[in-house]
Amino acid sequence: ENITGPYKISNVKIDAWLVHTNNAAAGAFRGLGAPEACMALESHITQMAEMLQMDSIKFRQHNLVQQGDTHGVGHKLLAPIGAAAALNKAAEHSIWRHKTGVTAPSSGVIKRGWGVGIGMKGYSFGIGDSPDYGAAIMELTPNGRLLLKVGVLEGGQGSLTVLSQIAAEAFGCPMDWVDIIAADTSQVLDAGMTAASRMTYTAGRALMRAAEELKLQIFEVAAEDTGMQAGRFRIEAGLVVDDSGKKLPLTYIAEAASRTLRVEVRDRVPYSEKPAAGALGSPHVLYSSVTQIAQVAVDIETGKVQVEKVVCFADVGKAINPQGVEGQCEGGIVQGLGYALLEEVFVQNGEVLNPDLSTYLIPTVLDVPAVETVLIEEPEETGPYGAKGIGENATVPTAPAILNAIADAVGVRFTSMPVTPEKVLEALTAKCDNL
Repeated sequence: ENITGPYKISNVKIDAWLVHTNNAAAGAFRGLGAPEACMALESHITQMAEMLQMDSIKFRQHNLVQQGDTHGVGHKLLAPIGAAAALNKAAEHSIWRHKTGVTAPSSGVIKRGWGVGIGMKGYSFGIGDSPDYGAAIMELTPNGRLLLKVGVLEGGQGSLTVLSQIAAEAFGCPMDWVDIIAADTSQVLDAGMTAASRMTYTAGRALMRAAEELKLQIFEVAAEDTGMQAGRFRIEAGLVVDDSGKKLPLTYIAEAASRTLRVEVRDRVPYSEKPAAGALGSPHVLYSSVTQIAQVAVDIETGKVQVEKVVCFADVGKAINPQGVEGQCEGGIVQGLGYALLEEVFVQNGEVLNPDLSTYLIPTVLDVPAVETVLIEEPEETGPYGAKGIGENATVPTAPAILNAIADAVGVRFTSMPVTPEKVLEALTAKCDNL
């Protein structure tokens, strides 16, 4: 499904081979299967726009898939796709309309160019034989605080912060009233893998259900204490309030309860239809998209490519934590920059020749461009407060946007990565020789 990206492509033939080698074992890279497909596709799309003498974004706008369309591998897109809104914002941005970024125009040996790329990546899991689900436990502790227990591994993506925010919002209380236990298998429910940019969506959905059910238990205790009907209560600022304005602190509710107020929720992800007849495999049903515009400066004497600015238009549904989204986009872009320009594994007879960071190069702070993140908020109606996911997709379109910008700057298209200074000089020399 990644090879057709966010486009209507009716004629698709895919051949795939699984090859057993003596090379080092490979693991997941941010975007798992999408960055390499996106690089090939987005380069191809840009070349087609050039052949038609069309603006690269306008050409993409004419060919985007929408909810209800049949995707390239034969399945119907059941959920909304935010690619159009992100691309529309990109078309209006000054970095594309006026081709101006953070530095001066091309001059002398420095040639500047601009490129665009769209990444469409499934979040959460697919449909069919592997049900997708979330799970959460929520308790009201004796001191009136909320305790969340979630099967989420926090690897720096910010899931625990987002889930704490969701709980606090549901109860109308400050986030520091929320405690959280995560990834402790003796206390949490199985919530599936922390992968596929899924935890905000799946765990968040389960958490919202748990919050509503815990509220009902709290209201029942309040009703027993006051004699009022449970349906006449609400929670404001951590207080249970009735229609007359009487207020009961959550600490009082916890003390008055004859039991621990606790809820366990297992939540099945919606859109659980089977793939259509003829569809390949069990594809995703939920998608997010990220459009990125890159500005690069190419030194034609040294071959060095400097990424000066990247503007990221992130389709996130609803940003629960906007700063967290920006952080994910910035981190993903730096990782995508390394993929495009620096990172390369050298293997000989099954042995990795550059196994350390002195020989396997990754971006440093000196390589990081200016990054601007534009939030595209079109809420997903099935997500917690409308949220989707962003973690993986932030990397997917970065490399093709950079490669398209290099081609715009120097008129040479690269079809393999990383685009090192040596490769740039070799290509420019060959171009001059052919003139």
